[in-house]
Amino acid sequence: MGTKLFPYVIQSLKRILRRKKVTYRHLAKKIMMSESGLKKIFLGKDISFTRLTQICEVLGISLSDLLIEIEQGDSFQYSFSAAQEAYFLKNRKGFNIFWKLVYERWKPQEIETHYRLSPREINSYLQQLSDLNLVRYKGPGKVKVPRVRAITWRRDGVFTKKLLNEWSLKLLHEQLQAPLTNNGQLQLRYFCFQEHVYRDLLERLKAIEKEFLQNTVRDMNLFEAKDLTRVGWLSVASPTTFVE
Repeated sequence: MGTKLFPYVIQSLKRILRRKKVTYRHLAKKIMMSESGLKKIFLGKDISFTRLTQICEVLGISLSDLLIEIEQGDSFQYSFSAAQEAYFLKNRKGFNIFWKLVYERWKPQEIETHYRLSPREINSYLQQLSDLNLVRYKGPGKVKVPRVRAITWRRDGVFTKKLLNEWSLKLLHEQLQAPLTNNGQLQLRYFCFQEHVYRDLLERLKAIEKEFLQNTVRDMNLFEAKDLTRVGWLSVASPTTFVE
């Protein structure tokens, strides 16, 4: 198994172990290993397909179940700290660099070229982001970014609210100006139905969002960023009328 996927396999297995209340000792006994040997696997960087299959059998899950667990991950709501918000409000390029690093998985050298920065400037930004605990600066041109996770930004910060407003309007404007034959999607509808049907609509939209968020986590863990298609998505539904 490739080292890129392995950490997420181990994290998912640990969550399942905790959920099912299975100890390392019990698992090791079932797959005929020493407890110390099993712990070395969980602390290592690789695992054989045979051993992974054995562990899944003991846990009563299939490999497909494990993949679903990896995709879903431990999703959570996220918000920037007051210091991070203050920094981004004063330094938009700092946020752009953070976004390119963490969400688009660009390398520092690519960002340096894209924004026409000097080596000193890009390293200064990396250090600033590291000081804010957003990434970990590892030396000139090197940085460690957080692992890919399914998150939802909470709209409780001035910068976050400003950003969501800007991006929503930008995405909407782009689609309004785009030719009908473009790759995007813009559909305006007026519905009129019972309240429970409206609630069902909202639940289905959430389910679609969750499904493709899981696909995002999976593909970003398995593929290089250059091989993926970046997609902006805006979902809006409101009990309202267009004509007053």
